[in-house]
Amino acid sequence: MAYTKFQFIALETPTIDPVTPDKMWSKDKDYVDNCIKDLSENDKKAVPKLGADAKSRLNWIRGAVDEALSSEHVKNDDVETLKLFVAPEFFFRPDLTANQLEAQKNKASGVPNRAYSFADTQAIEFFLERLFRSDKLKDWLIIPGTVLGYMEAGNKARTPNRAYVIKGGPPAKDKTAILSRHAKINTPDTDGIPKLKIWPVMPANAPKQKTALAEYQASTLGESASNIIAVDGFQIGIDLCMDHGSGILYRTCKLLDKKQLLLQFVVACGHAIKSQSLATADGGFVMLVEGARLDNHSQVLKVTKVDWDDPDGSNHEPDLLKSKQYLESNASTRNPQPTIAFQKNKGAYDEILRIYKVEPLPGQ
Repeated sequence: MAYTKFQFIALETPTIDPVTPDKMWSKDKDYVDNCIKDLSENDKKAVPKLGADAKSRLNWIRGAVDEALSSEHVKNDDVETLKLFVAPEFFFRPDLTANQLEAQKNKASGVPNRAYSFADTQAIEFFLERLFRSDKLKDWLIIPGTVLGYMEAGNKARTPNRAYVIKGGPPAKDKTAILSRHAKINTPDTDGIPKLKIWPVMPANAPKQKTALAEYQASTLGESASNIIAVDGFQIGIDLCMDHGSGILYRTCKLLDKKQLLLQFVVACGHAIKSQSLATADGGFVMLVEGARLDNHSQVLKVTKVDWDDPDGSNHEPDLLKSKQYLESNASTRNPQPTIAFQKNKGAYDEILRIYKVEPLPGQ
């Protein structure tokens, strides 16, 4: 059944600096250990070793989803409403000690300052695949921020800053709960990892030009095209922080003639929504989850017009959180500081629980 509405639930917590995850989840419920207990005997043999920091963050994100799931304002009985739970960029970034950072700096060139080991990265993906298989989450889509992980490939090393899109509920036979993976293309110095070549905003005819930059941008199209996915009637696009600032999703949709996106997610830490980078169809929505601002961690905007020939002409309506263009509203006043635990009337996220009705797009 195709969804006709969506409900946006943002995990609002600062990620500009790594926070200590053991302060953010209730120790009386270990979701990772319970997940292992529920595995088949064959799957238990394949469980990878998981570091303490990574395990704490997995428990944190699953606990936050569980808390949102139990909220009276989340419409779990409404099968036409897709629940969208999104965390900010760098949610999975290890809180390393000074000694650990110094040890990494002394390693060979290309090793990041703040990233999970290859083993931890693989273990995080293993559990993200399995932690959200509850029947109660069958109408949920979870984007658990990004995972900053050190990947080994032969004699070369790379450090992708990667987001995952996960469909809740038991996956269909021979299917995976992880619908897609999205590696950030632009890696500025602030990411604290080996810097890749930057893809700046470019003119519409740039891919036709025979320049080194144009060839590089064209070569990334295959990778950036994976940021466009379909979920039960919704065409969705993913933008990661500076990728959004550089208009990568916008440019990719234009080059591939995929201009019917209904939802655009901006998963960021230090970047606001940019009108020139809007990539939805007219009437679509763009959602921001941001880890660098304490005063504006999340935002929902309705796109009024995307000018595919002149991105400077793109526009959106005012912040929907301050307007009345929603069917139902309940906003909490939760404190997003990273020192609180799960307490009554407090938590790691602020519920942005409007239910938005989606109008049919032209031609659909």
